[in-house]
Amino acid sequence: MTTQAEPEVHGRASVTINRLMDAPVELMWKVWTEPQHLAAWWGPTVFTNPVCEVDLRVGGRMHIIMRAPDGFEHAADAVFQEIDPPNRLVWTMDAVSLTGETLLKSRTTVTLKAEGGKTRLIIVSEAYGVVPEAVQMLAGMDAGWNQSIDKLAEHIAAH
Repeated sequence: MTTQAEPEVHGRASVTINRLMDAPVELMWKVWTEPQHLAAWWGPTVFTNPVCEVDLRVGGRMHIIMRAPDGFEHAADAVFQEIDPPNRLVWTMDAVSLTGETLLKSRTTVTLKAEGGKTRLIIVSEAYGVVPEAVQMLAGMDAGWNQSIDKLAEHIAAH
């Protein structure tokens, strides 16, 4: 019997975000699960999302393509592991190259808790690189997540 070797790990990173968002939990659930909302705020400040697809069911997929200002595109493919509306979302995600090569893998848990008409947002995301160039991506993970949540706050203020 042969065993498959574990992939070499090129760096690890984790991010925990805990913010009180000025929106009811029902709206927060929508902005995390509906493609038109996700596309408006996902990713670092200067990125846009020309592709955002969500199949919201356990085993369903989320596919996002983020476009940098220079036009370079970054793809992410996720599979939902847990869905507990409007309280919790868990997914595993692969950041992939334009040729389909997996660059890094992550697991993210989003918890939403109603607090007096607002929502306590708790995100825990852990990732590791599977190729050497992922180390740079992991180094920007904290800033990227925080910029995304800043954009999310702006998006919900407009709704």
